[in-house]
Amino acid sequence: FTLLEIIIAMGILGLIMTGIVFFVLDISRSQIFLGENLESEEDIKQALEIMVPEIRSIITSNNGSYPIIAASSSSFSFFSDINSDGLIEKARYFLDVNNFKKGVIVPTLNPVIYDPTSEKVTTLASDVISSNIFYYYDENYDGSQSPLIIPIDISKIRLIKIELVVDQNPLTPPLPTKIGIFVDLRNLRVL
Repeated sequence: FTLLEIIIAMGILGLIMTGIVFFVLDISRSQIFLGENLESEEDIKQALEIMVPEIRSIITSNNGSYPIIAASSSSFSFFSDINSDGLIEKARYFLDVNNFKKGVIVPTLNPVIYDPTSEKVTTLASDVISSNIFYYYDENYDGSQSPLIIPIDISKIRLIKIELVVDQNPLTPPLPTKIGIFVDLRNLRVL
């Protein structure tokens, strides 16, 4: 081999190695993005699995209060027997900065009191990027109707759309993960 042939061969080998390195790095980045997206999606699904049965079965409190306490675009407070123990707990789902949280107050008996200082708060999802999580509809919802306008008359709520949008790193791909579901308030159909 001549010196020129060796230099050309080394140049071609260098280009091939550079191409392989960039290919491996690209695959690694793709796996990281996919992992983040799947993690966000799993967080949302787990949050909804907890929320839907609790909201679906809202009921009048142990002290006779209306089942829905407050409703806004970023929070929803209600009464429900969350742990199936016969006591009606006060629950709320709310956005705290970028964390979607759940707060539960177990009532004290004789007399029934829901003490706000005894609230237990847990985080259901992190990196929530949308402040509009809850959308409320009345009994006339036909699939195309707009949500009720805030401030909401809580006595008109019969259906809730919950929509969580999560993005672990908004400055890089992949796109945000968004999952929504409608929850029918079964116990309010007769009110």
